[in-house]
Amino acid sequence: MQPDPTDGHGPDIVDLVQKNLDERRKKGIESYGRPLRAGNGRDALWDAYEEALDLACYLRQAIAERDAERQGEGFWS
Repeated sequence: MQPDPTDGHGPDIVDLVQKNLDERRKKGIESYGRPLRAGNGRDALWDAYEEALDLACYLRQAIAERDAERQGEGFWS
């Protein structure tokens, strides 16, 4: 179990997420000519599942790299 968070000293995370959402909306409009909308002909659950698989891989990569750094191994070549 983790301890309660402290006040912290970094940026507001929701503000960072909102900025990223705004950027993704702009990128989607630039790429597809429209924002993401319901009823667009795609299976949103399948798209989200594939994104979750990618996320799991990125998280595991970051854990492996962090653990290697902690053990003084650095990144693998």
